[in-house]
Amino acid sequence: MKPRRKLFASVVAAAFSVAPALGEPSGDPIPPKDPIPPKETPVVAIFASAETTPRIWGEVDYLLWWVKPQSVSAPLVTTGNPNDAVPGAIGQPGTRVLFGGNDLNYGATSGLRVNFGAWLNDDATIGFETSWFQLEQRSTHFGIASDGTGNPPIYMPTINQDPASGNFGGRGSITIADPLFPPPGPTVGRLSVDSTSRLWGAEANALMNLGRSCAWSVDGLAGFRYADLAERLRINGFSNETGIDIRQSFFDDFSASNHFYGGQLGARIGYEGEQFFLKMTAKAALGSTHQVVGVQGQSLYSGTGFSLPAGLYPGGIYAQPSNIGSREADRFSFIPQVQLQAGVKITSQLKATIGYDFLYWSSVVRPGQQIDPNLNPNQFPGLPFLGARLPAPQLNRTDFYAQGLKLGLFFEF
Repeated sequence: MKPRRKLFASVVAAAFSVAPALGEPSGDPIPPKDPIPPKETPVVAIFASAETTPRIWGEVDYLLWWVKPQSVSAPLVTTGNPNDAVPGAIGQPGTRVLFGGNDLNYGATSGLRVNFGAWLNDDATIGFETSWFQLEQRSTHFGIASDGTGNPPIYMPTINQDPASGNFGGRGSITIADPLFPPPGPTVGRLSVDSTSRLWGAEANALMNLGRSCAWSVDGLAGFRYADLAERLRINGFSNETGIDIRQSFFDDFSASNHFYGGQLGARIGYEGEQFFLKMTAKAALGSTHQVVGVQGQSLYSGTGFSLPAGLYPGGIYAQPSNIGSREADRFSFIPQVQLQAGVKITSQLKATIGYDFLYWSSVVRPGQQIDPNLNPNQFPGLPFLGARLPAPQLNRTDFYAQGLKLGLFFEF
């Protein structure tokens, strides 16, 4: 081979031997870069998990409520001037009403309420809730008594319905104490009027959750409600006509009871924060109220001046054989109720609560409105009956409400 060809072959061989080395990196290998992860978008909880919703709850509340005052439609006790034409009668110059013709206010009433409920399925969407409450029985008292001379004068005003009297249909009175009646001695006596009122109720509802977020929840409810209002007004009296020795001890008793039975619909909305919560519940029940009015009256007569045998006789003053007995009726009525509640967490399962309630009842009977002042005195013992049967039975209706505050403890788990 010629020298020029040998040189060319040597250069080509060297080039091929270097080429692989040029493709390899020098030194330590460089690791590949990690891929950049995609930017994460924060997730906002639109709906709360059913797993975090309490399954069982209960509450015990102390109630401080006020009920609608009871109206006593007719004046029942008066004082007056014994020299008036009809002492103690309404409209006479010296007459002053001591009791009746106004409202009886029972004041603040304490009570207790107990609630219990539970969700029945895993999704916490179907459940039930029961509730019971009762207010203490409240009472009012009025009393007056004369001294041995018949002072102060005491009367029970009436509308005279004695057809044999010249004052038929006019204002009259029954004397309990009077220094001038009858001669030769005064009439002495005493009167008391006592009234009581008691309200309680219970309900049971099915619950359905209509929506639940991280803080808010809305529930619908449907169920049954019972309500019970029982009241009484009783007059006790004693009169002694000292001049002729006729003594009468008597009572008039008027009672009224109301029993509501009805279906109920409602809704509840609640907000649950980190340390406090708010809740509002609105319900309306439609149904029937069974109403009962009872009238009782009795007199014990004695004394040498009494012309009949001493003993018990039917009738007092406003309760006479013409209206003594029991009357019943059923009346369509409705009971709406609104409850507002706020509370703070004591522990994860216990909360302290405060709230306000308003309950309305569209139709009830109350005893103060069942007294008929029209009186035919021919029903008194020893007198032949003549004229109208008065006082007449009454079944007068009105509305009713109760409202007030509550303090309670609420537990859930």
